[in-house]
Amino acid sequence: MKFNDIKILLAGICAFIVAIGTARFAFTALLPPMLGDFLSVERAGILAFANYTGYFVGSFATVFVRGGEFKILLFKLALFLSIFTTIILAFSKNYYLWFGARVAAGVGSALVMGVGSSFVFDLLSHNKQAMAFYFGAAGISIVLTSLVGNLALVFFSWKIAWVFLIVFSLPLSIFALNTLTPRRGKNAKFLVAKSEKLPNLLILKILIFAYFLEGMGFVVQASFLPDIINRVKGLENMGTYAWYLVGVFAMFGPFVWVNLGRRFGGVEMMIASLVLQILGILIPVFSQNLILNLLSGAIYGNTMMGLTALFMSYGASLAPKSSAPIMSALTAAYAIGTIIAPLYCAKIFNIYQSYDRALVLTAIFVGLSALSLGVIKFLKKEQKCHLSMSK
Repeated sequence: MKFNDIKILLAGICAFIVAIGTARFAFTALLPPMLGDFLSVERAGILAFANYTGYFVGSFATVFVRGGEFKILLFKLALFLSIFTTIILAFSKNYYLWFGARVAAGVGSALVMGVGSSFVFDLLSHNKQAMAFYFGAAGISIVLTSLVGNLALVFFSWKIAWVFLIVFSLPLSIFALNTLTPRRGKNAKFLVAKSEKLPNLLILKILIFAYFLEGMGFVVQASFLPDIINRVKGLENMGTYAWYLVGVFAMFGPFVWVNLGRRFGGVEMMIASLVLQILGILIPVFSQNLILNLLSGAIYGNTMMGLTALFMSYGASLAPKSSAPIMSALTAAYAIGTIIAPLYCAKIFNIYQSYDRALVLTAIFVGLSALSLGVIKFLKKEQKCHLSMSK
């Protein structure tokens, strides 16, 4: 890999750490101490809803972004929101300010995923291995922000842990901005919007629907996993370790699944990953075994960004010269699923004082996603048959 490619990849990872790690997943890592001091499960669910609502707003906005300086402005805004909203969490206990901050943080996360990823895709589209590593940045962001937050918790309160995360994120934001934002001159081509006629719209619509359902499958564990594991009888205080495993396995998940997709087919591997994710979702429902519940975190980490890489790569392959609108549409659909799931999860928890029924319902949604992809596989097969018959 060339030095410039490495620099771009590192910058993309830094942006991921700030917007996806600090502004999004660090909240899950710090949830147990916040539940013991400031939040209830219901309020945490509402804040997760707020965050994913912001994520939807940001991802929906990126659908209409094609090119030009406006993309750079949105990327700068994304990193600013990620830092500023973390400052609010560190220095305020006003619940309504927190709600607004989580909405704004969600907007920032979506803009990095949509606009920032399109920068990286444009600059590294020739290097498929680098793109697989790029999607693994979510795992790196989980591990690093969890380490920073939990190390601070050893000596200080959860509020000081947020301060540590702010200090950690600032230099990463500066490096990402200086490296990824294209400039006039030799990089001018990346500021120009591309257009291309979209392919089979039915397949694209089904793919978007399947990713919407996977958004539901993703968000329950993303929002509550440490608390889910902590509430399993005999596994109190084990949730933090499960969350670390999520991060570690999320680092390599995209690389593994993208390479499997290239060998055995993208749709086939998306289905396989979804089936594996269902298993991970259901483990805490049916088992109190420590190893199996830690495995649940590992499976979730392995599949969460692996599926994102597979869906995004497959969507981009449908129109390689116009990938940004498809990636943005997929992200928007995914975001809608992430808005719905925390609400039903928190509501079910309040009724039954258990996550079990919410996890079973989530597994059903993921199963429907897999079935939807099965329809795409069937349509592609029919398409091939028609082409061969017409020759």
